[in-house]
Amino acid sequence: MSFTNHTVLAEALEEWKVSRLQEMLPRQYEIIKRIDQQFRSSLTAEFHDPKILSKIAIIDHEHVRMANLAIYGSSKVNGVAKLHSDILKESTFKPFYKLYPEKFVNVTNGVTPRRWLIHCNPLLTKFISNRIGDNWQYNFSELAKLKEFAEDQESQEEFIHIKKQNKDHCADYIRKYNEKFRSYDPFVKEMDPLGNDSLYDMHIKRIHEYKRQLLKLIHTIILYQELLETPQARKVKRTLFFGGKAAAGYEKARELIYLIHVIAKRINQNPKTNSQLRVLFIENYNVTKAEILIPAADLSEQISLAGKEASGTGNMKLSLNGALTIGTEDGANIEMREAVTDQWWPFKFGASKEEIEALHNEMKYDPKKIYEENGKIKKALDALKNDTFAENDYEKQITHQFYHYLVEGFNPDPYFVLHDLEPYYQTQLKVEDLYSRPLEWAKFAIYNVAAMTPFSSDVAIQNYAENIWKIAPQEMEPDTLSQVKKEFDSSYSSLVTSNGSNVSLWNQVKALFKR
Repeated sequence: MSFTNHTVLAEALEEWKVSRLQEMLPRQYEIIKRIDQQFRSSLTAEFHDPKILSKIAIIDHEHVRMANLAIYGSSKVNGVAKLHSDILKESTFKPFYKLYPEKFVNVTNGVTPRRWLIHCNPLLTKFISNRIGDNWQYNFSELAKLKEFAEDQESQEEFIHIKKQNKDHCADYIRKYNEKFRSYDPFVKEMDPLGNDSLYDMHIKRIHEYKRQLLKLIHTIILYQELLETPQARKVKRTLFFGGKAAAGYEKARELIYLIHVIAKRINQNPKTNSQLRVLFIENYNVTKAEILIPAADLSEQISLAGKEASGTGNMKLSLNGALTIGTEDGANIEMREAVTDQWWPFKFGASKEEIEALHNEMKYDPKKIYEENGKIKKALDALKNDTFAENDYEKQITHQFYHYLVEGFNPDPYFVLHDLEPYYQTQLKVEDLYSRPLEWAKFAIYNVAAMTPFSSDVAIQNYAENIWKIAPQEMEPDTLSQVKKEFDSSYSSLVTSNGSNVSLWNQVKALFKR
């Protein structure tokens, strides 16, 4: 058995109540209890130290710790990005790493280019194939050849044209989706994207404090206030996308969605700004909508607090489709930057994991001081406090609550939003400068697409096979493969003709899939 860990967040490392397990799964609990006893008996005196044992015990007082059970019961334990795997060894599971160093390995996540490029972005797929041939679709490492065309002006111009077409497709989809609400909600018309010349700036992922939608939202308020003061303050128009879901019991994340809507409504309704800045929240964000949004993205927001994101795969999907990344040194961002090289990864910002740890350990993070000393940050946060965006009592409650959370909380904001806000603001100025030079932007984007070969699921699966599963690929005889393909095409064609109603054909197609 092997254990792939997907998070360093304590809330996601499951602990089950002993009393519940005893009642619902008594036999399984007895087995786990015996495993815990066996584990404890194998430990040296050093690990029987009460402080250490309390961290590594499988059963500790009232809880069964599932991650500890998984580590003890597995031959290999892996994280899903180099930084994440290092954190597991150095922090999250440090005593276990000291016990079993040979168990811990890394396999960086990957995404399938078949869905996240070939299927969802046919225009870009054709663009690539016209330049380097079709074989990259079967041997993804060949995508690297595309970098030879990054400096070619004709390729840059075509890339820009494709991105605009994808933006138009995305905008049409959103307008059609909103159409059903227009009859009874007069503000839905302002939930449409700006034109395809605007920067499509996307923060689309699960709603969680560590992913820092709040950082992007405070920056949005700053942009809005600067436009109110000086209509020509910004070099480019922006359409800002938020998309994602909050866990049902995660109250702060649900309130954050509400806050996004409160701020978006005011910005989108203001005729002084809504031709230059538009804020959209994508309802019910899912794979289908991601397949439409991601090909249209210009800017990929990967702004989690350093040390909190295990890997990220949205970052890979967006880069693969020609979006440039604004990001912290977190998760797979680090390996992506190394693959792209610093020259073509221009929007890195924020404190490192080590800097964040030092601020936390030395208690040196003072958000109130940042608020008082930085005029534009103070003005943006005061807008939450003085009801600039709120129209009713509940909206006032939400905006006041987030002001206090960021500035005056008894425990300072644990995700260091204000600490990274000024560097984020300055990096966004670099974004605008580069976007105002379209051919240069396209050159950077093509280099980024070409560098995504290490982040294919094919590579990840190969690494799992070699380093964890210890299995080798088996070649299929060419004649057998050809025959199976011929049978499949024939059966599938017949199935389509029968509108899927032929049960025996369904079974035949399933059997061919297995072959």
